[in-house]
Amino acid sequence: MWCTVSWICLQTVCFSPDIFISMSILPSLKVCLDLSAEYLILSDVQRKVLYVMELIQNQEEGKAYFSSISEFLFTHPVLSFGIQAVSPWWLRHAEVLPPEEESDNPNVVL
Repeated sequence: MWCTVSWICLQTVCFSPDIFISMSILPSLKVCLDLSAEYLILSDVQRKVLYVMELIQNQEEGKAYFSSISEFLFTHPVLSFGIQAVSPWWLRHAEVLPPEEESDNPNVVL
């Protein structure tokens, strides 16, 4: 992420290859920013994954950073998408846990 006033790099996000998948498959990302510039959505067509990155901006201090990244795995690639409206939602973790380990606290934020 770059500051467009001073052209200083503010943050770098790297997408490393999965060690269980062929290292020769490079990411092929489709990117879209919502109208409020609070969420950056990336679809990796080769790896069948969608990333939702929350962007925090402080214009007075000239700072911005990605505060969270959520990863969603799919059985088929997301070739095209559009953002209509974005708002945070609390989701429970998709992994099935025994009832004694489950909690009412959400684990994932979109």
